[in-house]
Amino acid sequence: MKNTGYKRAYIFTMKNSISVIMVVKNGESYLAQAIESVLVQSIVPREILLIDGNSKDATPEIASRYPNVTYFLQPGNGLANARNYGISLASGEWILFLDCDDYWAPDKLPLQMEFHRSNSLYEFSIGRVKFFLESGAVLRPGFQAHFFESGTVGYTPGTLCVRHSAFERVGLFDESLDIACDADWFARIKDNDEKVGILENILLHKRIHSNNLSGKIQQNRHELMIVLNRSLKRKRQK
Repeated sequence: MKNTGYKRAYIFTMKNSISVIMVVKNGESYLAQAIESVLVQSIVPREILLIDGNSKDATPEIASRYPNVTYFLQPGNGLANARNYGISLASGEWILFLDCDDYWAPDKLPLQMEFHRSNSLYEFSIGRVKFFLESGAVLRPGFQAHFFESGTVGYTPGTLCVRHSAFERVGLFDESLDIACDADWFARIKDNDEKVGILENILLHKRIHSNNLSGKIQQNRHELMIVLNRSLKRKRQK
């Protein structure tokens, strides 16, 4: 795995403190909704870290309207790099993620914090994700009806709550993968037999639009094959 070079001592001053890492690039159409879905939670995060991939639109101006949001320019490129940079900056005991074009369910934070309070041996939890189609967007093959109705279990950072220190054990997001860095990270969690709590609640609303990274079908397939081969290799080694 590529060495990102981001290292930080994990020092926590507040029990169950929460860092939210938001990733954005040219997200002026969606950013306000995403930020406000965090701010309406009944638990207030310790910090909201907005990592901007050098947007060319009004993203910085929109971010500046929210005093609870701390804005950072991304030092590198790509989704994995942005998330890893956010992790390196975060000071909370618990890390949660949100992409600028999605938004959280209003009870995401209290549901996951209560789960971890009641299940102290779990360092990871996820929930269900419900998809919705942006007006005018064309639905790509592979989506099933229940994705838009009852949702599906979301092995995606937008539903994830993870203890900060767990990254030292399982690693960061692989910056050599432009699209499948999420799938690779969750595959490592599974192959490492980590205990992952799965909440049946819908925690994330995920937007389908013309600019989703997963819409790059050929590249996505190629990277997913890399992820699969890595997983098979780890299983054989075990």
